[in-house]
Amino acid sequence: MPGQLKISITGEAGWNELFTSSRSRVPFMSSVYVNAISKAFGYSNDYVVVESDGKAIAGLCVYFQKKAGVKFNVHPALTPYNAVVYSGSLNSDDLLPVNKMLAEFVRTHYVYPYFLLDTLAENTNAFTQDGWNVLSGKTYLMNPAKDTPDADIRRRARKCEAEGFYISNEYNASWFWQLYSGTMLRQAINLHITQQKMIELIDAVAPVCKMYSSFDKENKLHACWIQAGCDNNIIYNWNAASDIELLSKGGTPFLVTHIIKDLNDRKISTWDLCGADHPSVARFKGSIGGQLATYSKINYSSYSLLKKVQYRLLRFF
Repeated sequence: MPGQLKISITGEAGWNELFTSSRSRVPFMSSVYVNAISKAFGYSNDYVVVESDGKAIAGLCVYFQKKAGVKFNVHPALTPYNAVVYSGSLNSDDLLPVNKMLAEFVRTHYVYPYFLLDTLAENTNAFTQDGWNVLSGKTYLMNPAKDTPDADIRRRARKCEAEGFYISNEYNASWFWQLYSGTMLRQAINLHITQQKMIELIDAVAPVCKMYSSFDKENKLHACWIQAGCDNNIIYNWNAASDIELLSKGGTPFLVTHIIKDLNDRKISTWDLCGADHPSVARFKGSIGGQLATYSKINYSSYSLLKKVQYRLLRFF
């Protein structure tokens, strides 16, 4: 059992110390990523940590916008997970009291808190009490050494190989943006981010990311995927884009098979495809291979009607 527990907001140095010692270093919780996202979308953030005898043992990054002194929690776009970070020294049996402290602090210091806890999240019981809502999301987890894409992806990848397609690992934000706007249009998504901001964001997260791009023999760019990770246990499919006019050529299946090979060569145990809630997305990611897994969507909105009206007025006017 941990010693005397205390909860507070720490600085970036304190957060980095906790993150470095954590049992699962989800890249979206690194200060590199947090700073990049906060700058791109104009958010502020607090690093909320639980300490035991003066040492941080768990924490959560809370993004927010402040209106009239009230901190309204936001979950940034392009952030698949906002996970609780646990020190490697924290025993599994001690998670519940720590999570209760985090849940209570966030509930009472921020308005409309909302988090997406990754598939590795441990003991979320604390977030099923005191008015919290816990819903389930879906994603695919692939083992690059054991799982294989379906026959159609493999066939199309072989066809591209025969036609002279190739892969580049150059980290080039402009290449990604070249395809990104069309991909967002096809998926009817508006992230409200300019080209300059997006390129700056991609460049800023480079320390925790790797980029894969597929080209045909005429050097035409077909697809570009960015993978994020901070250790050799799990890699996350952070962002992907493709040329909507060239989808039938097979550049994306070709790219997928090369990513899988690279992850396998690097002894990566899990590839999280980051989201399979939409039917069409689930079908495509399911064809890549792996097992359907669950992550938690946690929110709090148990306010009185009067409070809800007050918060709405503060937030939007």
